[in-house]
Amino acid sequence: MQRDAASAVSAASTAGRDAPSRLRGLVAPALLVLVLGGVYIRSLLPGPGHSHDTAEAQFAAPLLCVTHPSGSPSYLLLGHAFSRLVPLGTPAHRMNLLSALFGVLGCLVVRRLLRRLRVREPVAWSITVAFGLMPTVCASRSSPRSTASTSCSWLSCRTRS
Repeated sequence: MQRDAASAVSAASTAGRDAPSRLRGLVAPALLVLVLGGVYIRSLLPGPGHSHDTAEAQFAAPLLCVTHPSGSPSYLLLGHAFSRLVPLGTPAHRMNLLSALFGVLGCLVVRRLLRRLRVREPVAWSITVAFGLMPTVCASRSSPRSTASTSCSWLSCRTRS
């Protein structure tokens, strides 16, 4: 009986220590979302894009139209749902916002991969910010293209295995 009481006290003190460590584990991802999300939102296209592919993605997803092959059906379905659920600005601006969201999610997946590889937090954070600000990543998140959502999906599938 005394052993059960001691283990209960030990479990309670361990649970108390786990909560702050879990909160500490959320600081880096939250800071990453604030930094990259702020940069991405600040540099979004306010309306329709200038290239054919960008304008096509901005137009097709809210109306649930078919685009040129391959068509990116998952991006179109997610874009359609997002443009219906988020009542901000024009449909083109909503699709740009969705691309920024996918860009941030992709960067969070990169950070998680680095942490699973036992990379220290400051290094993982720095690499992730550098990845998120690369011209290729910035181009895919500032206007609607399926590249950001595809890379985010691919990376999240790879972290599960």
